[in-house]
Amino acid sequence: MGEVGPESASERVEWDGRVATVTWLAPPYRPSRRLTTQALGLCFTIDGRIVLVSGDGEQWTLPGGPPEVGESLEAALERDLREEASARLIACEYIGCQRVEDRERPDGPTLYYQARFWARVELYPFDGAEGTSARRLVTPETFRDTLTWGGAIAARMILAAGLTCERARAHFASQD
Repeated sequence: MGEVGPESASERVEWDGRVATVTWLAPPYRPSRRLTTQALGLCFTIDGRIVLVSGDGEQWTLPGGPPEVGESLEAALERDLREEASARLIACEYIGCQRVEDRERPDGPTLYYQARFWARVELYPFDGAEGTSARRLVTPETFRDTLTWGGAIAARMILAAGLTCERARAHFASQD
């Protein structure tokens, strides 16, 4: 599958031997919290690099994860950044979500959403806690080649939305 429109894009991806359809949905669309299973952040350091984490040092992903009962998506991102990436959340903004249609999923919902955020973070010395064995900083130019999950369209849309937010934040900061 390909582009759906300027604010959304759809593709088929393979996860755990199953084929799922992943559709990027830009704001103002925001799914209900009840249907949202994770909050991941495209996290920028002050020098413009993007934080990735890995459980094995080979497969790289965005930091974040599922919210706990009663936890907001932003609070889940803040907690997971601290636990997985040894990072402190300074600011975040919702940049969109992925709608996942996984009809072959053996357990759990077959239609769910994954929220994505732009974030500014401060890094602490990495401690490798919570199942994360490595943290890596990449440039926006190398992000898509380093990320090892999902599909190419989703990664492109997340990066574009995150860079738009990053540039806007940098512009407003320079106005102060």
